[in-house]
Amino acid sequence: MTTTFFLVRHAAHGRLGRILCGRMPGVTPGREGKARGEALAARLAGEGLAAVYASPLERAQETAAPIAARAGLAVGTLPALNEIGFGARAGQSFDALHGDPARAGWNQARHVTRPPGGETVLEAQGRVMRGLEDLGARYGEARLALVSHADVIKLVIAHALGLGADGPKLHSSSGAMRAIRPTGGRPTAPAPRRCCGPAASGSRRIRRRRSISAAGPRCRSTAGRSIRRSQGPDRYTGQPCRL
Repeated sequence: MTTTFFLVRHAAHGRLGRILCGRMPGVTPGREGKARGEALAARLAGEGLAAVYASPLERAQETAAPIAARAGLAVGTLPALNEIGFGARAGQSFDALHGDPARAGWNQARHVTRPPGGETVLEAQGRVMRGLEDLGARYGEARLALVSHADVIKLVIAHALGLGADGPKLHSSSGAMRAIRPTGGRPTAPAPRRCCGPAASGSRRIRRRRSISAAGPRCRSTAGRSIRRSQGPDRYTGQPCRL
């Protein structure tokens, strides 16, 4: 049995793009973000959700609330979905951080570099994947909505594609949603058809093959897992991943 996870990034807030919010309290979606949360709730209303979980942070909880309400569920808090721990850098403006040599070094090796008082990207990836494994064992063949944060969702996608934590550049817009379904066995294709372009570390391109199932287009990875993209206008462009 496999569990389908709908990975939702929290809706937009007023500090987006200006402040490295991390786990700072009091960051909540604005008017546009709340409207996006309602739209996500409408989109997921027909998916037969068995549970809705969110990061402990307010922006994730408030995005999850209408999704859960539409499904007749309560929002469960899952610490494994929490934002990456940026430690002392949380709450600083990106302008102030831009000239910080220590942050530049962290950006070049996030998987092994820990910000002061924070966690490495590999540590974050480990705890979120353990969280998903626990949910899969608990719910079996069910559909769950998980509201989290951009970097955390990108780490899940990278793991599902068999990529390193510092793999291809991925993008997750505020309020974006993607579905992922872990599967066992050997992969039918080495990487997704509509999800990926060249690897960031070189010119290697990822081959693509489409697999159709009752659930829609799926992409199996070298890790033996699959990703099903939500339907939309996006197409493979030969550019870095936009997830």
